[in-house]
Amino acid sequence: MSNKKLPKGRHFKTSKVIGRGSFATVYKGKISRSIRTKINETTSTCAIKEIKLHEITIEKDKIFQEIEMMEKLHHENIIKLFYVEPENYKEANIVYVMMEFCDKGDLGKYLSIKGRLNIDEVKEIFIQLLLSLKYLSENKIVHRDLKPQNILLKSDPNSKYGYKIKLADFGFARKIPKSSNMVQSGVMNTICGTPLYMAPEVLNQKEYTAIADLWSVGAIFYELLTGSHAFLAHSLQDLKQQYSKITYKKFPNEFQVPQEYKQIVEKLLVVNPDERMTREELFNHPFLFQKPKILENFNKVESDPQIISQFIQNLQELSIEKLPEQLHEMNERASSLTFIADKVSETNSADALSLYMGATNLIKDVLIRAELLLPNVKKDQRQIVIEKMNDLKSAFLRNFQNAEIRIPIVRIRALLEKDDQKRKFSSIHQIIFENALRILNEAEKDSQFSNKTRAEIKFYHAKKLLEVLCLDPEIQTRKKDLELIFGLISQIMQTISQWKPEIK
Repeated sequence: MSNKKLPKGRHFKTSKVIGRGSFATVYKGKISRSIRTKINETTSTCAIKEIKLHEITIEKDKIFQEIEMMEKLHHENIIKLFYVEPENYKEANIVYVMMEFCDKGDLGKYLSIKGRLNIDEVKEIFIQLLLSLKYLSENKIVHRDLKPQNILLKSDPNSKYGYKIKLADFGFARKIPKSSNMVQSGVMNTICGTPLYMAPEVLNQKEYTAIADLWSVGAIFYELLTGSHAFLAHSLQDLKQQYSKITYKKFPNEFQVPQEYKQIVEKLLVVNPDERMTREELFNHPFLFQKPKILENFNKVESDPQIISQFIQNLQELSIEKLPEQLHEMNERASSLTFIADKVSETNSADALSLYMGATNLIKDVLIRAELLLPNVKKDQRQIVIEKMNDLKSAFLRNFQNAEIRIPIVRIRALLEKDDQKRKFSSIHQIIFENALRILNEAEKDSQFSNKTRAEIKFYHAKKLLEVLCLDPEIQTRKKDLELIFGLISQIMQTISQWKPEIK
């Protein structure tokens, strides 16, 4: 297809086709700066779904329902809808839906290439999936078409495996009335979904509830852990017969996975929905969301960052014979420190900075020693050691970036805590100053999620408010107030020059 035939709208332009359906084509493209500003989005790249409404006769309401639902969903593990053109799309012949672009494809293709994943990566994917489903559950939404192909992967440099999952395709999703219970009410009878991930009650055309989604979750979890489908069938009738012969899907013994994971699969893949694991049991499962054993004194950690020393104490000298096991242990320790720092950062950036730096130094020390030993490691162990070292290098980068982000924030906080002269501002000056501080707080939150571009924009906004104060004759006569404001402006500029984010 030539560029001349690619659609272009008032707020978007397309560059290439990335998918096709019966009545829709999906393009990669860009959204306009005005829309990015309106929705507070930093990236211009997006996926653009072209829907030809004039070719559809009976499915229009479902399309409108999907758009309206996605406009209200805001979760980091759910695909984001940016904009719909035209705004009065229900009256249009062709609608363009601009959404988040996921550059790494879908989980189905990823599994077909990689096969069975390691346990840590499985857990990372599964927890993100559960967080997205928990959010949907809290908003009384049932997805009804859960499968690896509807779980997209988007690059994320701060993730251990380089991507974050995004739940997509809400074409079959249904909103349960707020007054209804997700299990006791909201009975459905529409057949939807993909057979290999479809609950028995749906496949057998019986009435079903939101519990049907949990069967699909179990089928996905099984596939992540084994690299193959939970059920293999040549036809729908064959699949129904397999379901009729079991009460639950027993996890095969040949796979070495944690017993708790096997139990989760077996409790989800239960044929009778009344005996299946409930949403509450799944979302609050202790094994999936438990803190590492090394964090049993977590409450103490929050008030005492010096606990870093406890992680580094008793650090045995690395040995060639035990190097894979020791590197795995170091990775666990580093992950634990990062876990603590992430929690502490919600209330105390200074303590979080200490913890991130502690993890960074710990990893650096281990990597240096491992590099020295690597040439002497046996050939059959060398690849394992290299993989463990790569995991540690990724952990080092994440902690270093988190520490780098918080250094200027901590300096700004120190300036504010040191000087209480702001309390003597006049009312109008106080309003301006507090607005600047509010924006700085927002910038801090953005920086904690590594959104430096958005944080930088807010830093500039805060800087301009502070500069307005500096120009006021009354403030210019008050030396301490002026010093405080100049100190903040100087620190903001230093922060921006350190980050140097790219704004496209």
